[in-house]
Amino acid sequence: MRVKILQIGAGGTGSWFARTLMHTLAQAITQAGPEDRGNMYLTWSIVDPDKVENRNLVRQPFYSGEGQYKSEYLADLVKQFLSYLSISRDVVNVMGATDMLRQDTQAYANMSVLAEEVSNAIRIIVSCVDNTYSRKLMEDLIVANRSDNLFYVNMGVSDDGAWSAERIRSDYMLPKVYTELTYPDEMLSCSQREEIGHVPQTVYSNIMAGATAAQMVQELLSLTDEEQGRGVSYSDSKINPLLRVYGDAWKASVLTKEEYYAERAGGQ
Repeated sequence: MRVKILQIGAGGTGSWFARTLMHTLAQAITQAGPEDRGNMYLTWSIVDPDKVENRNLVRQPFYSGEGQYKSEYLADLVKQFLSYLSISRDVVNVMGATDMLRQDTQAYANMSVLAEEVSNAIRIIVSCVDNTYSRKLMEDLIVANRSDNLFYVNMGVSDDGAWSAERIRSDYMLPKVYTELTYPDEMLSCSQREEIGHVPQTVYSNIMAGATAAQMVQELLSLTDEEQGRGVSYSDSKINPLLRVYGDAWKASVLTKEEYYAERAGGQ
């Protein structure tokens, strides 16, 4: 299994994506046999220019590290966690970078996932951003480098708690028409919007978007374990080339005894 992941963004959704993927990778690697583990190699680049601030601690899984770059914090966390499990950098190599967007993203993508074509390898660009400009830049990169082993994973959360995650194989991707492109430095952060009276994103929505996207990546990793080396292309695989999962803020309701029995009776 040879996998390259470029994650752009390490904030509200990106931090939860990284935390979930960290455990998902550990589970897959520790459950693999010695021969399969010996054939594994994954590079994971996390890119974000932002530093951890006190206000991030409420909604994002940073428990310390104020003033540290988010990308480097998460990369260090993943490396430390994997070392506890005796998973070496020869199996998973994680790095944090603080370059971001505009020309930096183009250069970083070329270096990390687009430059090298590896037979039966999988390449994944993960969008964890909150602005139209960055999404368009990544979508343009994907469309310009179409292949059946290049995937785009994108997630988003709205102020009202709605969340979504999608995975698109690059040869299925259609460029999106954006009516407005907003640069990252022209936008308020989620915390700043909350401070001026906007409804904050919910922690639940961030977790669900990030965790769902991590599961979408895990499905691709499982495929490479099963099919790599047998000449199976991703266009011939059972992996859905276009998948979107979405939800809303968690709203609890009480199920009455009558409704409960009616539901059970209807299912018999």
